[in-house]
Amino acid sequence: MIKENQKVLNKILVLLDIVSLVAAFVISWYLRMRSGFIPLEVGYLSFREYLLPILMIIPIYLVIYNYVGLYDPFRLKSMYDEIYGAVKGNVYGIIVFTVVLFIGKEIHYSRILLLLFGIISTLFACCERAIARGALRKIRRSGYNQKHIIFVGGSYLADEFMERLRSNKHWGYVVMGALDDNLPVNSKTPESVDIIGSLADLEPFLEQHNVDEVFITLDLKEYFKLKPVIRICEKFGVRTQIIPGYYKYIPARPYVEELDGLPVINIRYVPLDNILNKTIKRGFDILMSSIGIILTSPILIFTALMIKITSPGPIIFKQERVGLNRKSFTMYKFRSM
Repeated sequence: MIKENQKVLNKILVLLDIVSLVAAFVISWYLRMRSGFIPLEVGYLSFREYLLPILMIIPIYLVIYNYVGLYDPFRLKSMYDEIYGAVKGNVYGIIVFTVVLFIGKEIHYSRILLLLFGIISTLFACCERAIARGALRKIRRSGYNQKHIIFVGGSYLADEFMERLRSNKHWGYVVMGALDDNLPVNSKTPESVDIIGSLADLEPFLEQHNVDEVFITLDLKEYFKLKPVIRICEKFGVRTQIIPGYYKYIPARPYVEELDGLPVINIRYVPLDNILNKTIKRGFDILMSSIGIILTSPILIFTALMIKITSPGPIIFKQERVGLNRKSFTMYKFRSM
């Protein structure tokens, strides 16, 4: 049922995206060509000549939206993630649109209209996601569009997740109970999660009940039970997620690397390990430091003169420091510092 709801929601979002892109173009065209706010050049294109490229680029926009995750379930996504995805998708879209116009040699297509379209389409996408998010939260709080889940393992992990569910009722999760080999049936965990059976009951339970997701919350010492649990969930096509017992020792967003087919969880993400990020960071450092030196040069010159006048000795003091990859470098600063 949840999967069907998601399909319907995605169809609605796609339709709204198409409407919002067309509306963004119409508003942009009006502001550029008819509002009188922006002076017009002689010999501009007709409305039809402006509209056709937009209609051709809309499918590409939808592909980009899907690529950046705007059609993924956002039950657990933060508002920041939604807005960031909408902005990123529209930035990618306007870049592709510009490239397409360049390749098609559409040299008379208004650059101002293109800029307005990029801004307005981004605002529309952000507002659309915010409204859809608010509507879905209200629906879930009313008891609709909910996910029925069970825990495999009645450890402290199930209790911690249950505590978060109580604080975020808009997620729309209904906990049916937990299966555990160490706690008696019909008992409760400290966070009042009902123990409804043992792990041996997982297969008949999935067969008899409509379960949307299974959260594996086994203690680390019970991880040898993972394989049969995952096999049973795969058999019934139930989405399975693992809350690892070592989550307290890893950052909020670890990343997984692969060593010849062996997955390795890297607990420290260093953005500058990426060559593109490193290049952007280096360019930003050089640019901003150059601007900073130019802007503060009168103060620097005045400081140097004051040091020279008021005390004997060199103006600049240098010292060896250890930097990136333990490489030594020479640091320079005013002697007064």
